[in-house]
Amino acid sequence: MNDFTWIQFYMELADKLLEYKANRSALIEKIKEIHNTIGMKLPTLEKDNNIVDIDPFTIFALFNKGIKDSNRIQLLNGFKSVFNLSATVPEKFDGIPVVNNMKATFYNFKSDRKENDIDNLWELFDVALSFAENSENEELFTNTFDKVIKQKGVSWNITMGLYWVRPQTFINLDARNRKLLENNNDKFSEKFDVIKLLKNVPSGKEYLDIISSTKDIM
Repeated sequence: MNDFTWIQFYMELADKLLEYKANRSALIEKIKEIHNTIGMKLPTLEKDNNIVDIDPFTIFALFNKGIKDSNRIQLLNGFKSVFNLSATVPEKFDGIPVVNNMKATFYNFKSDRKENDIDNLWELFDVALSFAENSENEELFTNTFDKVIKQKGVSWNITMGLYWVRPQTFINLDARNRKLLENNNDKFSEKFDVIKLLKNVPSGKEYLDIISSTKDIM
């Protein structure tokens, strides 16, 4: 039996991070505090590790990459304590996609990114949480998604990040899931060619269409 008890923790953490959208300097200090408290080295998140800004998807990537479950649990205990979360720290991580350890940030370093790249990631994060509660915000979500996928450091990984923060709303389109969908292309409507749609990172509208069509065949 798959264990998805991690969902409650991840969603509560996402809600908590949103509170720091306009106070990222305080958020960075909390991330440093977590790593100092548990005695774990903070990964390189900026050139010379001089962290001047950070986005919420990169924060989730800190514990959703190729690390031991014991280290992941240790990190999540740190997040629970520092952010005063009520959800139980998960011990099983079934169905959670992970990023490459060597490319865990959703942005390029300061010298190689545009001024608004991290702001745009925060905006997508905010809009995604809102969309999960009220799907009437579809146009705002798709427009923001389309803006973000043009940025350096963003590719298929953004669908992974959206799945982390609202797994009951969004679909992860990592290589494994793309292959799974392609292998089941014949189950979709004749007018819906998922193989063609997944040749490149989809637009926001195409991404939502994939989610809707996938739910229809499940």
